[in-house]
Order: sequence, then C-alpha cells, then structure tokens
Amino acid sequence: MNTVKNRSSQPHFWPIVWAMIIPQVALLLVNIRGWTLIQGETVQSEQSVAIAILLAELLILALVCSYVRIRSTLNTARALLWLSLLALVVHISYMICVPMFLEDAIPNAIQPWILNPEGVAYWNISLFMPGAFLALYVFTKQFFGSFTKLQSNLIVVVTTVGVPLFWYLSMSVLQPVWLGQYSVALSIVFATTMVVVFLAGIIRLFDSLLANLYPSGLTSNDSTLNDTGENDSQSSKKAINSFDLKYTLLVTLLGIAAPLGGLWLNLYLPFPADFQSTGVYVFTLINGLVLLIKPIGIHGSPIRLFLRCITLPFIGYFFLVFLPFLPLSLIAILAVGAGFLMLTPLALGLFQARITLTEFSLAKQRVGSFKAVAIGVLGLAVLPGYFTTQALLDKHALDTSLRYFYSHDVNATPLTESQIRRSADTLVQLRDRKIGIQLPFISGAYNSIVFGSLVLSDNKIDRMHQLLTGEKLAAPKRSFFGQPSRSSRSFRRNRITPPLQQVDLSEFSVKSKSAETATIQVELANRSSRTHSLYVGELTIPEGTFVTGLRLKIGDTWETGRVFDRKTAIWVFQKITEVRRDPALLYYTSATTAELRVYPFPAQGIREVEIDVQIHPHLNAQITLGDQAIDLNPSITSAAVVANDGTVLVDSPADVAFTREDYLHFILDYSSKARSTSRQYAKSIVETIEQTGVKKYRISAANISSNSNTDGDWLTSTDLDEITAYIDDIELTRVGGLWLTQAFAREARARINTRTTDDVSLRPRFVVISQTDKLETPDASGWLWQMPDVTDWYVLRNNTLSTRQFSHHTKSSASVIALKDHSTISILPSTVPSLYSIRTKAPIELYNPAKSEFTPILTTSETAIATPKWAKWAELAQLWTHWRTVRENPATLESERRALLDQSRALNLLIPTTSLIVVESASQWEILARKEKQSINNHSGLDFEEEQQTPEPVWWLLLAALLIFIYHRDKRTRRA
Repeated sequence: MNTVKNRSSQPHFWPIVWAMIIPQVALLLVNIRGWTLIQGETVQSEQSVAIAILLAELLILALVCSYVRIRSTLNTARALLWLSLLALVVHISYMICVPMFLEDAIPNAIQPWILNPEGVAYWNISLFMPGAFLALYVFTKQFFGSFTKLQSNLIVVVTTVGVPLFWYLSMSVLQPVWLGQYSVALSIVFATTMVVVFLAGIIRLFDSLLANLYPSGLTSNDSTLNDTGENDSQSSKKAINSFDLKYTLLVTLLGIAAPLGGLWLNLYLPFPADFQSTGVYVFTLINGLVLLIKPIGIHGSPIRLFLRCITLPFIGYFFLVFLPFLPLSLIAILAVGAGFLMLTPLALGLFQARITLTEFSLAKQRVGSFKAVAIGVLGLAVLPGYFTTQALLDKHALDTSLRYFYSHDVNATPLTESQIRRSADTLVQLRDRKIGIQLPFISGAYNSIVFGSLVLSDNKIDRMHQLLTGEKLAAPKRSFFGQPSRSSRSFRRNRITPPLQQVDLSEFSVKSKSAETATIQVELANRSSRTHSLYVGELTIPEGTFVTGLRLKIGDTWETGRVFDRKTAIWVFQKITEVRRDPALLYYTSATTAELRVYPFPAQGIREVEIDVQIHPHLNAQITLGDQAIDLNPSITSAAVVANDGTVLVDSPADVAFTREDYLHFILDYSSKARSTSRQYAKSIVETIEQTGVKKYRISAANISSNSNTDGDWLTSTDLDEITAYIDDIELTRVGGLWLTQAFAREARARINTRTTDDVSLRPRFVVISQTDKLETPDASGWLWQMPDVTDWYVLRNNTLSTRQFSHHTKSSASVIALKDHSTISILPSTVPSLYSIRTKAPIELYNPAKSEFTPILTTSETAIATPKWAKWAELAQLWTHWRTVRENPATLESERRALLDQSRALNLLIPTTSLIVVESASQWEILARKEKQSINNHSGLDFEEEQQTPEPVWWLLLAALLIFIYHRDKRTRRA
C-alpha cells in the first residue's frame, strides 16, 4: 500500500466520525434509560449481561474516538484499511451479539409495554448501522484501491453474482449437510461474511459507476470547459456529450425509475413501512427532476447546490430507514424477484451525496467557502424547517382547541367566527394525519411535538368538530398526505380477554380506629376457578371523611399504595391487568364516590385490602362498599356543616332548612342548525310555563360561541309579542353547535356569583329548547355542588318536555340551608354532611328562613376544635376545599393540576384528580413516574396511546419470513 499523500482523495473524515460517535452516544443514553427502568427487578446474572453490553458500548465508543488520534499519526492506506476492518468487525459483532443476549439481560417479568426487547434490539442495530456502513465503505475504498481497474471489476462481478449464487447453493443443495455438520455460530459467521462481501461488491460497483461518470476536469474551473463553451476542444465536447448521455440515463434509472419501482413493490410488500402517500410520490419525482440538472461548470452552481440540499434530506431519510435492513437485501434478492429494489436507497444515497459534494466544490469556486456553506445549510434546513413549523402550528391550533373545550375559562371571551373555522380546519388536518401513513421516525417526531407522545382520541376530535361547525366530521379525502394507509386501516389492537368479575365482598369491617383515624379492612373472594378475575366496587365516602392510605396484600407482604395522577394510574392499571400481575387502584369517580379495583385473584381464593381514612368527630362517616356499610361515627345522626378549619358551623341543619321556590331558565338553541324563529321560541316558552305552573323565568341563547343575557331581568310576562321582542333583542349569531356544558356553567355561575338575600329562596330549573336529536350530557361537576336541590334539567322538543338527570350528583338534597361569608352566599344541603370553605375573616352568617335574613353564627368550645391532633384533618380539609374551588372553572383546574398532585402526594390524600395505586414491581413504579410526568406536562384532554401506531419494524421477523419462504420454495422444487 502507498502512503496517502492527498487527504482530499480519501473518504471524508469528519462525516465518518460524526456517523459513528453521535449515534452511539444516543444509543448509550437510550440503553441507560431503559436499564434504569428495570434494574430493580434484575438478578445478578442479568445485571452482569447488562454491564457487559454497557462496557462493550463504551469500549467501541472509545475505539472510535481513538480513531481520531490514530488517523492523524498513522495516515497511511494500510492503517486506514486495518482500522476500518477492525471497526467493521466490532460493529457487526455488537449488532449480532446484543439481540442474542437481550433475553439474558431483561427479566421475563418485564412486560413489553414497559420495555420491549424487540424495540431495544431495533434501536441497538439502527444506531450502530451507520457506523458499520461507513466502516465498510472506507474498507472498500482502501481494499479496491490496491487493485487495477480490471482486477477490481473482476472482484465486483464475483462478489455481486457469485455470492448470491453460492448462498443459494448452500441453502438449497447443501442444506441437509449444512444443518447437520455446522454449529449455529459458524452459520452466523458464514451468513455474515457472505452479506458483508456482497455489500462490499455492491458499494464498489456503485462507487465505480459514479467515479467513472465524470471525465477528467469536468468539474474544475478549467477555461476549456467554461459555461460559454468558448475554446472547447473537440475531445472536451465529446467528453461532455458522453457525460450528458451517461448522466441522463443514470438519473432516469437510479433517480426516477428505481424509486418508483420500489414504491410499486412497497404497494404489495409494505416493508419496512407503508410509504403509499401522495407526498412521497411527489417528492420522489421532484427529487428526480432536480437530479436531472447536470452538475457542470461553476456558473449557476450556488442555485444547483441549494436545490440539491433541499432534496437531500428526503433521500437521506429513506437511506437511514432502510439502512438497518440492508443486510437482508441479499436474502430478498433470492426470495423475491424485485428484492434488488431494496438497494435503491443505498445507491441513490451514494449518488446524491457525491453530486451534492460536487456542487459544493463548484459553489466554493463561484462564491467562496463561507457562502457555499451557508447556501448548503439553508437548503438542508428547508424540509426539516417546514416539518417543524407545520408541527408547531398544528400544536398551537390543537392547544387552542383543547383549552377552549377541556380547560375553558367560563368567563372568557368566546371564539370568533374566524377562530372557529380555523380550529375546525385544524381538527380535520389532525384527523387526516392521525389516520394517514405512519412513517418511521417522522410520525414519532410529529406526535412528540404536537401531542407530547399522547393521542387525541377520535371521539374527542369528532365532538369538537361537531360543536365548532354543527356538522359531523366528513370522511377523509385524498390529500397531500395521502389516504388512510393499509398500515392504519389494518391496525388492530391485540385481542385481550376481559377479566371475569365474579368476585364477592366477603368482609368489610373496621380493623382499627381512633378518634381521628380508622383503618378499614376489605376481604374479597373469587367465586371462579380462574385467576383472570377482577373486582370493581363503588365506595361512597361522605364529604369530610378523607382517604389517606391504601394497602394490598401480595403473598404475605402488605404493599403500600402511592399517590399518582388519576389518568396515569388508570392507564397503568389497565396495562398491568392485561398481563395478569398484582395491582390495586382506588380513585374518585365523583366527590363522594370512589372506585376500588383489585386484580388478579387466586382460583377460589381471596385478596385483602386495607384503606386508611381520616375522620371528624362531628361529621357523619358512614362508608359503603357494594351492599355493605360501616359507620365510623355511629353517634352522629345529623348532617353537620363543618368549616375547613375544623369548626362546626351548623350541627343540626334540619332546624334551619328550607325548600326553595322554582324559576325557569330557558336556554335557546342558537346553533347553525337551529331553525326556530323568535316567535316559535316564544310559543315554546309560554307552553312550558303553562305546563309547569312556574311563572318566573329567565331567557338566554347559546351555541359554541357564547351565551347571552346571563344577567337579564326576571321575566313574568306570558304575552307572545313581549317575549318575541325580548328574543329579537338577543345579539348572537347562529353558528356552530350547541355546547350545553358551557351554557349551563355560564348560567349557573352567574346565578351563584350574584346571589342576594332576595333570591336565596329561588332555584333554577334549566330548560333547553332545541330540535337537535342528540344533545350532549352537560358536565356539571364543577358547580352542581353549589345547587344541591337541582338534580334534573329539561329538554323541550316538538312541544314535548322531557326530563334529564345530572350524573354523579354528589350532594343531592331537597331542602337546603344558606350561609353567608361577607358578600358570598352559599347554598348547602341539609341532609348530608358538608365542608364549608372560609373565604374571609368576616363572621359567618346563617340564613333564617322564618325571618328571610342572615344572622351571625356563634361558635362555642363544644363546636370548635382546639386540640393540635385535629390539625391534620384541617390540613386535609383545606386541600379538599381548594380542589373544589378550582374545579369550578376548568381553566383554573388545568393550571392547578401539578400543584394539586404535589399537595395530594405530600399529604397522602386522595382527591378526585389523583389516585392511590399499588403495583408489584420496581419497573411498574418507575413507569408510573415517567408516564405521570408525560401526562402532567401535556394537556389533560389528551390520552395515552394504547398501542404503538408507528411501529419500527423488527428485522428478524422479516428474516424469518424470508427463510421460511426459501425453505418451502426449495422443498416444493425438490418434490417436483
């Protein structure tokens, strides 16, 4: 070998270092993150394997870094040859050994949804493959550099034709002998060697074609080959004509025909992903047209460089996607006639890289190095920049829609018509992209930017679009991003057998009790002989009794539950029950009802649960589970009202209770589909008044945009003309759908916040006048507790008045009491215990229905808590009332999610936005923490993605399929 005299003739150094070091550093971080997730469940042998893999990574990374120093001191062709060969062997050895030993490093108890071994193997191969490929490329350059052109061509023919032939003979003719005589290790070595030799020949073939494409001096600034054609010699003209012909043919075949052929093959064999998108085809043609521009002369080279840099990321993407599967190309060629198309990304990647570097050299001669670099960077940033900008715009639009629908400020300015149209269009785009093709890496990046790696469910998209436009979301149409692909249409979740719920509550008792705390014991019995059994029971817990602990007995050990975000805990519980482990979950479904879940159960066996609660000595503390009940304060017979500092404000509410007089509150449908006139609405109002006998009423109109007349006067007239004139004065454009949740919340809060002594005795009966077939059930959980005597709402349609019930009414009571704190008047139930939130230092006043006035409450030592031991209860009560206050406005509740979770965890208090969960393993606790962080960092309207929508293909699955195909084909051939 000769000493290297000109470094520019050697493969570019820094791109090689970048491609080897950066992916390996990323892989190191990925593997460490995965290891920290499961290390708590590994045994010594598994830890040893994991440490060995980690040390191998570090050693290879150190060798690659050492390559920088070695190359600068031993800059010879022979040194580069052996260094690249060593790097190639090391990379290949790692990619073969790591997947083989992963099973020995990852415990069998680790579920795939926590850490998927196939995904770990894929990333270890994918991030090592760039370094392996470049090591092979450098080795090929150095190896063939020592041979003559004839010798080189002969070796290429032998490797590209002889290797597939020899492989075929080995697998078909010699297959029985091969399988019987050689070990698995030798088989792997043989197969790897064949693939490496074949790919080396392919790389040399394409490299030679590209190197011979340019006649000598064609890309230089030679005056005989300038752009004007002046002083051109006859030989130079022939060289240019020859180049034009060869270049055009090569681009036509390699840059247009081969990619389109690959997409055609992908139509029938969607590997490694489904790329059947209009955008992919369009960019393929654009890339081919840009390639047809010949890289000759320095004139126009900056523009050509910019165009090539724009399209280079497109081909670079496919090069990286197909790179991990490049070793399968040899098998694909033997198994599938068109398998050679798998080599298209490799050939096109090499070709475009060479052309782009040529244009860069020409541009440097034209405008200088700095401007050439700037032009290249600007061009390379176009496609990634467009993608990122589009994703950020989509995220902004999504966040706007989510805030308006799921964390709306009840008193905020409504959406304008232009905002409504823009939000509706964005939802259509998000739906189309969600169900469109799922491209490896790109879809994952888009989902991470826009959805925070969560998902916006189809039902929520449909609902928001329906409310914004008043119309159902139309079926997706073909667009730039393509129709729903086979990958998404054929996507199905794994079939999960639902657990049996044949579990009985055998014991529900008090295990221990003090004046302020109690521990409840729950024993559950499985009636079936199957372990795949789940218990789901509803607990009713009166206000003022707080859940502060949950324990599940696993074997002979009691495992303590921890506070986690409610949505996260429910999702993890569902995932765990799919693999039959040991979780227990407790979370509120309303302010006074909670759901207990326990899974699994021994056959005909029992599970035990303990629940800790904090109680108040003057509050009813009767807790029920199923059909059984326990009373922790049996001496308390009245439904007392207690302040959140522990003071008893009203010990016998029945003595001052009263029943409020009804008034009607009409909500008129002003959606885009509403066709009723003011006169027709007026007739409906009069008919309802006559039917119910209620004379006093209010009127407002509602749609997606706003409510109107929330502060209007009380009305008593039944004159049609007067009512019609009143409705005509409503200034609200008919647009979108009818958003009842917002309409009810606005009206209820308007009434709650403007209560006076004169209207304390009035309660609303909400009547919706609409011809819409299906009205949404309004979410009244934020304010309904302040109207305990309002349990129903009504719909007037086709002159028929029907009754609807508010779901999960937590404090229903026909009679009520009223308390006043400064100027704030609160309505509380008289038949169930209540917590009162003290807002000011002013004396609390109680409404006397006999006198229709408020009088101050005088507390005594008998009704006040003075001992320090009740400070814990007061601390819990203040957090509970704080949660109750912020949930009145969804916007406030959304912004307070993290603070509420932190306070709930600090006090170990279960509130309706959190949960208590028990899991069995350290990895499950860790995944809970990571998923909770993901949930809290994103909007609560988003959900966890139940299944992987953008699967990264597992290479050995295709390998197995191809080997089976070859085996059966050869078997049929031998039989014939």
